[in-house]
Amino acid sequence: MNEITWTMLLEVKQVKLKQDLWGIGKTGDIFKVFKDSHHRFIRRNNNTGTAFYLIDLIKLYGDGIFELEYK
Repeated sequence: MNEITWTMLLEVKQVKLKQDLWGIGKTGDIFKVFKDSHHRFIRRNNNTGTAFYLIDLIKLYGDGIFELEYK
């Protein structure tokens, strides 16, 4: 597993799931990354539904199930 740093998360623009995550999405789902002054969170492309903090998902599930697309 690669070590993802906070600085790397600042540059992520979207996330694609490599496997199903119950309650979050299915394999192949793409999420846009939104940011405020302190957090990076993901939400589906249509901007509906629950927002999830990206760093928390990576801590819980590891970075191997996410394909991160950088700017």
